[in-house]
Formats: sequence, structure tokens, C-alpha cells
Amino acid sequence: KYYGGTLKIVRDGLRQQAKVQRVRLVYEGGKLLPSDPAILNDAVTRTQRRIEGVEVLFQ
Repeated sequence: KYYGGTLKIVRDGLRQQAKVQRVRLVYEGGKLLPSDPAILNDAVTRTQRRIEGVEVLFQ
């Protein structure tokens, strides 16, 4: 809903449209990472249940 769709690419020598089907947001920790793992797991579970097609992966 918020990240997919059609993008217009406008650069020197390149003008075209591209359809975006998948977006990856990568958080490497720091201030955005909750200090309590239970909060993080709960947020992941709720997000995957509410939004079809969302995948959450940790490496």
C-alpha cells in the first residue's frame, strides 16, 4: 500500500517507469531496535497477521 507501485526514474540519459513489487527495509539495530525482545517479537507477529505479504527476517 505504501511502498509498492510505479516509480518514474529520471536521470541523465535515462527516463523510464518501473513497477515496484517488493521493498526491503533493513534495520541494523541501534536506537530503533527495542531493548526487550518480547516487544520486537510481538510487533513482528502483529504486522505479519495484519498485512498480507509482509515478511520479517532477522540475520
